[in-house]
Amino acid sequence: MNKEELIIRVSQDTNLDLVTVRTIIESTLDEISSCFKRKDNLEIRGFGSFKVVTTKQKIGRNISKGESVVIPPKSKVKFKISSLTKL
Repeated sequence: MNKEELIIRVSQDTNLDLVTVRTIIESTLDEISSCFKRKDNLEIRGFGSFKVVTTKQKIGRNISKGESVVIPPKSKVKFKISSLTKL
């Protein structure tokens, strides 16, 4: 499912117009994105939690050249589904 499909489904489920639903969903996603940029964790009860983790710097190999390469640290978001969520 992509964002547009989500907007259409929510609009159908709530009987709200597409413009209103699009505004709400885009605003929600913008806030979630801002939370991750600040490296804050996010918990949505009954859905799951998002945790921002930073990987350590490590040494990798460029197989084609046979050289060692430094892989810099980076931030990733991990998701853990809530035990209350029904699949």
